[in-house]
Amino acid sequence: MYTKQDLINYRIEKAIDAHKDAEILFNHKSYQSCANRLYYALYYIISAHLIKLNFEPKLHAGIKILFHKELIKT
Repeated sequence: MYTKQDLINYRIEKAIDAHKDAEILFNHKSYQSCANRLYYALYYIISAHLIKLNFEPKLHAGIKILFHKELIKT
């Protein structure tokens, strides 16, 4: 069974990997794909932070809603 911290660490690793991919794509002037990877890097790191705050959104839209409600509005 995975712990909450395992899931947080997994999401952080995914964010780091997506960011590294974005750097490679940027260096190859593939800007649209770079932006996509940066979006997902942010998505994964926000997801990790929400899990740390004891939220467990299951859907992409849920992460966006919680991000706005819990981190932007406050």
